[in-house]
Amino acid sequence: MNLGLVGAAIISFLLGITTQSFIIGFNFVDFLKGRLLSPIDQILLSLGIVRICFQVLSLFDVFFILFFQSVFSLPLMLFLYITVNACNLSSIWLTTVFSVIFCLKIANFHNAFFLRLKTTLSQQVVRLIVASILLSICYISLYLWVDSYLNPVKQLRSHSINETEYLTHVYVFVAMGNSFPFVIYSGSTILLIVSLFLHMKQMKSNSNVTTNLDTYYKAIKFMSFCLLCFMLLMATNVVVLYYYKSLDVIPLTIIWNTFPTLHSMYLIYRTNRLREHFLSILHCGRVDG
Repeated sequence: MNLGLVGAAIISFLLGITTQSFIIGFNFVDFLKGRLLSPIDQILLSLGIVRICFQVLSLFDVFFILFFQSVFSLPLMLFLYITVNACNLSSIWLTTVFSVIFCLKIANFHNAFFLRLKTTLSQQVVRLIVASILLSICYISLYLWVDSYLNPVKQLRSHSINETEYLTHVYVFVAMGNSFPFVIYSGSTILLIVSLFLHMKQMKSNSNVTTNLDTYYKAIKFMSFCLLCFMLLMATNVVVLYYYKSLDVIPLTIIWNTFPTLHSMYLIYRTNRLREHFLSILHCGRVDG
């Protein structure tokens, strides 16, 4: 066993779990204090919970594969497989919901349809969160049902079947599971960025307007970086699938957990209240030290 990879995996998991715990703890404490969570805060809280579940279960999955694969029963293996992949897909869908709600919040469209859509979705955030999680669980369960039908004697992570036979339906399910949220996410983000650029161009062309455009640039940078993280997350799902049977489980798991953590860290950095609370914790730590 490569001790360097083990050390990298431990650092990756600790960093991810700490990041998600901070987001969860901050919003949960606000909720306990009676503060009404905004739609964005509700999504961040749910995203943090789903991602910490994904990372904890991924860690358990690594130990399971390395040390206990021959001990546990098939139902437990299936349960672990469903929960890990459902958490991953839920993270993707919740990130998509976050993007749509954020875009609706800061976009400057004023037609009746847009305003109605903005109001409706903002009031249905909890239902969207629940629907995202349930959809992910149902989709992964459907995949396992199809997989067990096509390969009835195959065990999870077995190397005994034909690679093409194994990967064909898996590619189809991964492509379908990732393409729909990707289209929604990229579409809403690109539409917002284009609208902000057009609005900035209009403001610059008006010689009487001296408004500072820094806010617009920050919003464009934020959405562009989040879109990049989302695209890399989609790419890691493909990489994990492609190298599933040829690479060691530890580097695959590190790759799989990198971009959810990176995205959450960036959300902390760009969200004023989260950033200020994080800096206050660092300041208290330095004072105590």
